[in-house]
Amino acid sequence: MKTRMFLLMVAVPFLASVALADDVAEETERTQAKFQALDRNSDQRISKDEASSNRDLANRFAAVDANADGYVSAEEYLARPSEERFE
Repeated sequence: MKTRMFLLMVAVPFLASVALADDVAEETERTQAKFQALDRNSDQRISKDEASSNRDLANRFAAVDANADGYVSAEEYLARPSEERFE
């Protein structure tokens, strides 16, 4: 009985962490696909002109453009707070 309880206590958090990792991987893939769709000229960065096709991103462009170079890089796009989905 104690062995079963121990295994259950170990297995549940492990399985939950595996499921969470899958969710994170799927979200990252979706975010990368959105970035690539916005990056119309495939130069690995989103210009203000490209961002204009997404109202939410256009409105937050300066905040997401962390280095203020006038472009949102993939790293900047991925680093934005998760509640800023730009959908």
